[in-house]
Amino acid sequence: MNSSLKLLLPFLLFASIFSCVQSAKKNHVEKQMNDSIQTGITINNLQGYWTCNEVVIDHSNESNNLDANEQTVLGTENWLIKGDTIWMFQYPCEFNYAYAFKIKTDSLFYGGMTRNLKFENNVLLVTDAAISSQVMTKKFVHDTFDLKTIEMLERDTVNMDCLIGRMKIVKRIQPEEGAAYDLKFPIAMPKYIDIQSKEQATVIYRKRTITLSINGMEKLFYVEKIEWNNYNHDYATAFNDHFQHKHVITIHPAEWWKGEMFSVRYVEE
Repeated sequence: MNSSLKLLLPFLLFASIFSCVQSAKKNHVEKQMNDSIQTGITINNLQGYWTCNEVVIDHSNESNNLDANEQTVLGTENWLIKGDTIWMFQYPCEFNYAYAFKIKTDSLFYGGMTRNLKFENNVLLVTDAAISSQVMTKKFVHDTFDLKTIEMLERDTVNMDCLIGRMKIVKRIQPEEGAAYDLKFPIAMPKYIDIQSKEQATVIYRKRTITLSINGMEKLFYVEKIEWNNYNHDYATAFNDHFQHKHVITIHPAEWWKGEMFSVRYVEE
């Protein structure tokens, strides 16, 4: 072996070792990237409080031809994710459900349902197929809730303070399309319902009944539905109060009423 080759040999050996090291590093980085893509969002990413502040409904797959393919409404849902459980609330009014969940390849599985997950600018996008051919995407952001309120909702299910206040009858509807119209009832219904105490609120929520004065006589009504933080375009427009969360109570008369059944809605004033 000549002297020139002897001098080059260490350099060639070093270059070979350096090339192997760089190749190993590249493979390791590519594996990490692939693992990140596969695992995407982890359970650890989701821990804590979340508020859905916006819902985007995509109508583009529907057969009818709408002027706008997307509709955006306010969200009304709150999540507390602890470990592998999602606690779902209408904060600060009601606890709804608790589901164990799993995550796999950016999909969220809970309650027999599958949702697609994606982070975009610190916003958690939860996408599912809604009614018909619409696709609904809920946009969640990290939030902070009062711990005592959460503990109370987990214990009692409902915060009766949310029901206390004045409710106003819904008598005029303005649909998103078409002319406004008035609602007609077969009896004179009170313009307002005043819920003044937790005791009264408890009867409405637990027993699903309320007593109203009809033509000077106390009459029993059944509570069909209580909607917390409801956003309904018709209700909002009726009070010139667009895009605001409102509580809505729907009632109908009890057995004393012998005519055709009807329902009346009262919305938080």
